[in-house]
Amino acid sequence: FRPFLGSVGLLVVLIAATSALDLLPVLLVKEMVDTATAGAGAGDGAARSRIDVLFLGRSAAVVASGLLGVALGYVNQAIGQGVMYRLRADLHAHLQRLSVRFFTQTRTGEILSRVSTDVNGVHGAVTGTFTEFLQNAITLAVALGLMFALEWRLALFALVVLPLWVYPTMRVGQVQRRLMR
Repeated sequence: FRPFLGSVGLLVVLIAATSALDLLPVLLVKEMVDTATAGAGAGDGAARSRIDVLFLGRSAAVVASGLLGVALGYVNQAIGQGVMYRLRADLHAHLQRLSVRFFTQTRTGEILSRVSTDVNGVHGAVTGTFTEFLQNAITLAVALGLMFALEWRLALFALVVLPLWVYPTMRVGQVQRRLMR
């Protein structure tokens, strides 16, 4: 990733912005409901105007999140393809330095498998696993920050209950990994 540190930094910023924008509509819906219930008895025109503005803000957040998601996908693929290009170029250079004896003793299919399948596996890890990990970690941080900002006692309760959900999930993951092996 060293040659792509700037792009990885941009990726992190895009993920953080997308995560924040994905949570913003929830807050705006909360404000819309609060405004509607507060102004329901009075038939307040100001409440209706505020709801309209909040709805437009919610719609803008959804559209902005979608556009940032496209940019995020582009940057993610640019990093992945760049890493893949360098890996393939290094692998090709290494294969060129190998002796003829290596090629006569090694099956062609095995070499091709290493060049294509294994390198594609690295691509999946770079563009999929790495990005998903970053997205999940940043979304978790943003959601926790938002939870504590809204109601810290409820957020603490959620953190106390969280291991009851995480432990079974981890156990199922271990069983799945064992079965895959």
